[in-house]
Amino acid sequence: MEGKMTLYQLAAEWQRIEDELWENGGEFTPELESEMTETKESLARKVDGYNTLYRKFGSVKDAASAEIDRLMKLKRVAENAQKRLKDRLKWNMDVLGIDSLEGNLCKISRRKSSSLNVDEDVMLEPYRKRIAALEKSLPDYMTVDINISKKAISEQFKGTEVLPSGCERVQNETIQIR
Repeated sequence: MEGKMTLYQLAAEWQRIEDELWENGGEFTPELESEMTETKESLARKVDGYNTLYRKFGSVKDAASAEIDRLMKLKRVAENAQKRLKDRLKWNMDVLGIDSLEGNLCKISRRKSSSLNVDEDVMLEPYRKRIAALEKSLPDYMTVDINISKKAISEQFKGTEVLPSGCERVQNETIQIR
């Protein structure tokens, strides 16, 4: 047997030794016994090497997971601090009646926007019977998933105050920092 063999090669060598034992009626020759011992020891070292590598990858995986958790917590802390800071700026601007603030490096201003609030239960109510009938007609491995597109509603009812039942426009005011 030569130097370092792969696990596949060691398994093939073991099979060759077994085949040779069958061929000679199970008689252990000194050469065969030596090959068997050497192959068994090489196989044990190879398995131990695989085990070491497996455990190393497990440790790296665990360390990476812990680092991801640590960074996610750090991200949440930073996001929360940023939100509190923005809320504090907005509150001060509200109290003082200021619409914008200018520094040497940035400008902070109020920004008004509107969004669409959708109550899906109210919007879907007129269609419940048809949805139920459709679901009933489908095989058990199929389901119906209804999605309401706020973007499509906004585009269809742009420039009008009339909205479908279950929808309302909400005015928002945020702080923009540039």
